[in-house]
Amino acid sequence: MSTKNLLKHIKVLTFDVHNVLLTVQNGAPNQYARLARQHLGIQSIDESLLRSNFVQAFRTLNTTHPGYGVNTNISSRQWWTLLIEYTFKE
Repeated sequence: MSTKNLLKHIKVLTFDVHNVLLTVQNGAPNQYARLARQHLGIQSIDESLLRSNFVQAFRTLNTTHPGYGVNTNISSRQWWTLLIEYTFKE
């Protein structure tokens, strides 16, 4: 198959950049907590709960919507929105 024909069949291309091209200082949950304090005025955040929720949400979404939702009819933006919503649930 030629490269041109191959490219016609590609729907999404993702890169695993975590700790390869990018490093999130102190981890994503800590960044979420910092941004919630800074931009949303939410001061009382249990960071250990946030971290636990993040890990569980990431696992759940990778199971229910693998590949950031490419085959389950949600956009990658919806996937990340769900991740953030699940991370901040109480």
